[in-house]
Amino acid sequence: MSLSSDHIPGTPIHRQINSMMPLDVITLNFEDSAVLIKRPNTYKEAVETVKKEYPQLAHLPATRINFMLKDLGHGSDRIVRVSESAWAAVIEKVPAGMAVNVIVLTGPDEEPIVPPPGYLDLPDPKKRTHESAHVSIRQSLFSRSSGR
Repeated sequence: MSLSSDHIPGTPIHRQINSMMPLDVITLNFEDSAVLIKRPNTYKEAVETVKKEYPQLAHLPATRINFMLKDLGHGSDRIVRVSESAWAAVIEKVPAGMAVNVIVLTGPDEEPIVPPPGYLDLPDPKKRTHESAHVSIRQSLFSRSSGR
């Protein structure tokens, strides 16, 4: 492995790479796309940035856009959702360039709309024609005489 001339002895390579990243930049990930953005100070600003950077999400209400990142406090690989109320406290501790994943919650407009069960189309008794009345009378008489 060859090191560049910028290598500082005694400093791990991954720390040098992170130190080259501007401190006010994070990475937004959505599906297979990633974009570097200025660190949003508020949750609302983060949602607005998502809608701007990913036009396919622009029509969504803010409540459907969520953010997830690696749990920084426990040193695990656990992924946690960042609530709006925790955004300001959490985002300032996110290392430069770290990935913040955008998650879109499904909404009622994505659920299949199943019409309620309908009633069978029965003929309106008031609209019976003379012929249909005779047929139903004959059927009724036939069913009585045959014991049905």
